[in-house]
Amino acid sequence: MLHYIKFVCLFIVIICFSMNGNAKIVAKSAQKTPEWVKKGEKGYNAKRSNTSYYFKIIENTGSSLENVRSQNVLALASYIGQSNNISSTIKADIDFDASTGEEHDRINISYNNKTSTESFSAKLVDEYWEEIRTDNNSYYQYYALFAVSNKNTTPNYDSFTKTNSYGATGVLRSIIPGLGQLHKGSNIKGYSIMIGEALCVGGIIYCESMRSSYVKKMHEQPKHASEYNSLADDWHTGRTICIGAAAAVYVYNLIDAALANGSRRISIKKNRNYDLTLRPSTENGNSGFSLCLNF
Repeated sequence: MLHYIKFVCLFIVIICFSMNGNAKIVAKSAQKTPEWVKKGEKGYNAKRSNTSYYFKIIENTGSSLENVRSQNVLALASYIGQSNNISSTIKADIDFDASTGEEHDRINISYNNKTSTESFSAKLVDEYWEEIRTDNNSYYQYYALFAVSNKNTTPNYDSFTKTNSYGATGVLRSIIPGLGQLHKGSNIKGYSIMIGEALCVGGIIYCESMRSSYVKKMHEQPKHASEYNSLADDWHTGRTICIGAAAAVYVYNLIDAALANGSRRISIKKNRNYDLTLRPSTENGNSGFSLCLNF
């Protein structure tokens, strides 16, 4: 049994080392990798309130953060051109606030040829980067999530909000230990809770099996009843400890799923376009004001 445990531990260490290789993340823009980087844009496209736009993730690498950021718009424009079978001169403009000189998150992309011009717009929803160092050099891995208009369509973008909260879904999933943490993107914590709970349950079963075995021997061999009774008590204590540990891990699992922040995700809500106005009115000789809500 001891040799088996040593083998499992050695196997885990080897796997972790091989996954790490000679690359090391020395800095990143968020403590945890955002949900959309790990799961892709498919889930977000399913949550849109309309089809006038779609989500697209652009990924690139470069020697500096400024370089990868400057290249992401060109990479997006290239993708839009290829996906719409457009082969012409690309012009990409980023909106600026004239009063502050700061960039907006809206991007205008046009494709010009001799006979026509195709125009698209895009909106930068979120970005994430990692600085990765190897034995020879270092580079930046960059990800950008865009909302992109469809061809010949004026996009009706939903409201996008960045959040680390997952509401009650994490707690509900944590009924199975560790599943809530995996849902929130805390993979190491989630797998640790799963393994810890499984070991505790395994310990309960093993200790109870040994206790029952010594109780049986105590009745079968009365001459050694005192010795077997002492050993049965020891395994009973071990079982109690494992039950307590399993309960502690499970309670921690629920509390952590309820309170700890998860990976950053994008909350998508339909824009509410309404207008509330107060207007003077006269009816049947009576003057006053009327409150109008247009939506």
